[in-house]
Amino acid sequence: MRDHVYDIYRNKKLTSKFVIIGGLGFICNYTVLKLTIRGWHLNRVLAEVVAALVALQITFILHDRWTYRIDKSIHEYHLSPGKRYRSYLLSNSFGSLMTVIAFAIFSIFIGHFLALALAAVVGLVWNFVINKSIIWHHKPHEPA
Repeated sequence: MRDHVYDIYRNKKLTSKFVIIGGLGFICNYTVLKLTIRGWHLNRVLAEVVAALVALQITFILHDRWTYRIDKSIHEYHLSPGKRYRSYLLSNSFGSLMTVIAFAIFSIFIGHFLALALAAVVGLVWNFVINKSIIWHHKPHEPA
C-alpha cells in the first residue's frame, strides 16, 4: 500500500485527473451542503451526509469514465463494473465518513468552507490509495 501512496507523486497524469475529479466532487459536495442547510434547514452534519452521498455518485461515474479509463485491448480491471461500484461505495463511504467526522469537528472552530476543505484532505489520501490499489487495479498486460 505504501507504493500506492508514492504514486501520488510518481504518476502525475493520474494524480492530476484524480485531483480534478476530487475538486469537482468537492464543489458538488459544498453546493449540496449549502443548499441542504439553507433550503432544507438540515443541521450541518446531516447536510454533509446528504452532500457526501451525492458527491460519491458523481465522482464514481467520472473516475470510471475518465480518471481510471483504460484501453481494453491492452488491460482489464481486476473487478467487474458492478464490483467496482460496490467497492467504491464501501471504501469511499468510509473516506466520506472520515470527512464527515473531521468536518463536524473542524466546523466547530472554523467556517464551513475551510472546515470542509480540511476535512476533504483526510479522505483524499485514503480514497486515492484504495481506488488505485484495489478498485481500478489493472490486470497485468499479457502480450498476444
